[in-house]
Amino acid sequence: MSPGKVAVTLLRFVKSREHALRHAGALSLTKAEACKKVTNVAQFFKDKSDQIQIRAVRQVEPELRLLLPHEKSRYKKQRKTILDLLNQCHD
Repeated sequence: MSPGKVAVTLLRFVKSREHALRHAGALSLTKAEACKKVTNVAQFFKDKSDQIQIRAVRQVEPELRLLLPHEKSRYKKQRKTILDLLNQCHD
């Protein structure tokens, strides 16, 4: 991924999930807090190197897993992108 791409991907993911969950009436306090934490971490690390951004993904892994769309939802591509990021941070 190019510089800044990881953080941008996280920010887009959170914005999309927050909107989808709010629209479905499924945005619980826990999920809202997870969105906020991922956003804060992504904002903080967005100007850092790719390696540091990948390590930052590890910090918010539980939150990302909580926000992942269901495997049978229409957001399969989004789910795959985040799972790929999570796999990269463990390589």
